[in-house]
Amino acid sequence: MVVPLDVTKFEHLKASGDLPSPKGVALAIIRLIQQEDSSMGDLARVIKTDPAFVGRLIKAANGLAGYNRRAIVSVQEALMVLGLPAVRTLALGFSLLSSYRDGSCKSFDYGRYWTGCLVYALAMQAITQRTRVAAAEETFCLGLLVRIGELALATLYPQDYGKVLQQTVEYRDVPLVALEQRAFALNHRELASAMLADWGLPRIFHEPAYFAEVPEEAGYADGSREFVIRHSLHLASFVAEVFLAGGGRAGRI
Repeated sequence: MVVPLDVTKFEHLKASGDLPSPKGVALAIIRLIQQEDSSMGDLARVIKTDPAFVGRLIKAANGLAGYNRRAIVSVQEALMVLGLPAVRTLALGFSLLSSYRDGSCKSFDYGRYWTGCLVYALAMQAITQRTRVAAAEETFCLGLLVRIGELALATLYPQDYGKVLQQTVEYRDVPLVALEQRAFALNHRELASAMLADWGLPRIFHEPAYFAEVPEEAGYADGSREFVIRHSLHLASFVAEVFLAGGGRAGRI
């Protein structure tokens, strides 16, 4: 299945401190969820320290609950509706949106990147509402984060990655992953999968993420959850590409 990223290399990247990662409240939420003895009350107390995340959480819970029930206005009720896995991935996505909106890689279009990620996420959410292969809020965050490897390379190697992006114009027939592999001995697909796994996303998400751009290479059994998620990611990616090709902008995220 997934070609594993060299562990030593990945640990070195993490040690540099520049690799995009959850911070502050998001990291506290993830750690609490991973602790077996933590309670909903503990989690709610941490979440309430971040008003922006409280708003995002309640909005997501109301969107999932639909219009046939009373509006959700409390953190505790939102947690019950969404479930812990969705809260974890929502925290990851919101943290990265806040912390890595801009950067120093001049050839990397940060606005276009985040717009594409948001459309990708919305498309994944809509697709999953039909397939029901996972919780829609979880796949929303998967769509938001599946391209995180590109942002990571732009963050770690702003000048060198800028040169790689310029090469994509010169060598249009060469895939971006091949140019990345030649420059850094790793590519955004394997880096994204490793990061998602490191953040605690389950295998059912981080493994199909590796094959999102090349679904034909995965070898999943037809109809399996991995198969459906992988194809959903590929379709959502196409939707995002069409949106961006049309000059669409989702505004400042």
